[in-house]
Amino acid sequence: MKVKSLTLSAVAVVFLALFLTGCSKDTGPTASTDQEAIQELLFTEYADWVDITEAYDGDSTEGDAHLMSRDTLQGLVAWWRRHFWNQQVRDLNIHIENDSAWVTLYREIPGRLNLIFRTDTTPPATLVRYTKSLADYSERHLLFVRTGPVTAPHRGWELRAISNVEVTSASPTLQIDSLRITGGAYDTVVTDPLVLQERDEVFAFPPGTPVTLTLYVNEPENAAPYLHHPEARHRFRRHRFQYEDGHFVGTWTTPMTPGVYHTAVDVLHRATLITNDYPYDAHLWLFVYRVVQP
Repeated sequence: MKVKSLTLSAVAVVFLALFLTGCSKDTGPTASTDQEAIQELLFTEYADWVDITEAYDGDSTEGDAHLMSRDTLQGLVAWWRRHFWNQQVRDLNIHIENDSAWVTLYREIPGRLNLIFRTDTTPPATLVRYTKSLADYSERHLLFVRTGPVTAPHRGWELRAISNVEVTSASPTLQIDSLRITGGAYDTVVTDPLVLQERDEVFAFPPGTPVTLTLYVNEPENAAPYLHHPEARHRFRRHRFQYEDGHFVGTWTTPMTPGVYHTAVDVLHRATLITNDYPYDAHLWLFVYRVVQP
């Protein structure tokens, strides 16, 4: 009986040690430097605020015909990007002053633009596929503040403010001039996607809210603008903006599930999509918003 009692005591000590160890992991620092803590936060706790992969490529999966947007541009049947995210070059610039940290996230993302045309020159009509190399360059700004001691998780840092995202090709000729966002309680014009906005002031829409975007570009006659937006089950769709007297209009409905989302305004040069030899020419803004229960 004495041996059994000692065994149970030993087991209790082990469980107590494991419990305390688990607690120390939950409440102690998770990185040895402030830079490491902020980088860890970007791709864990705040991943939904930072990640643009689905908003950009979510409707562009090669081989899934139902995901390829149909089009009416001069013989164009479908197009999609295929980014090589595993080959991206990411540059994270973190500047810390006292309890504030300004962060700039740059990405260089290589990929391929796929075009499918219908040719009617020799009946019966046939489909022809062309590809073009692409490289997209994205930029986003964030502000972190320290709200706790260095012994707190992530050394006390939390995200305070965030910008939207600007993406360009290597030498874009098209430029987005402004974007008017109308929906819910908002009627706002955005002229600079890289301006920081407080996290609590980021667009917040009720579930299922219709949102209208009015887009102005420098060369509307050469622009083929598209709207990338999330829908049910976190799938993304893409459709063309409609031209209206010198500008473009697009509308979508916010998801029913609360969370943080991105929607992309994607402007390509028409010649990029309807010719085989014109280079990849694109300009995008991706803006972050929240879906919240009223």
